[in-house]
Amino acid sequence: MTDFAILKYYTNLDISFINDEARISDIYADYDLVKRFGIVQKVREIIDQEQLVFFEDGVDKIVRSVTQYKNSAAGIIDVLVQNADYDVNTMQRMMDAVKDTEELNAVGNLIKFAKTIKPEETAEE
Repeated sequence: MTDFAILKYYTNLDISFINDEARISDIYADYDLVKRFGIVQKVREIIDQEQLVFFEDGVDKIVRSVTQYKNSAAGIIDVLVQNADYDVNTMQRMMDAVKDTEELNAVGNLIKFAKTIKPEETAEE
């Protein structure tokens, strides 16, 4: 993270590929390229060392803070709330899909019919 932050703020390299949709394997592959060609090391040599230490400490503190939050009770509750919102939205969409009583009855009848055909399979569910 620190090396990508250095590349973002001290060069004109485009690292917009690091986003929410990025696959971690792709990020590592791109990192290997910049590391292999010594780009990060060359940029580090140009930066004032006192500024570099300050920058690295700041990035490390942010990463530690985010990690602690994600592992804390508050972070876990946030994830649960987000998942609950998703589940509620999914349930609402499913309920909207079968709004009227006739459709609900038809679904219920199909379930009853399925149980009569293969009662051993539906019992396990």
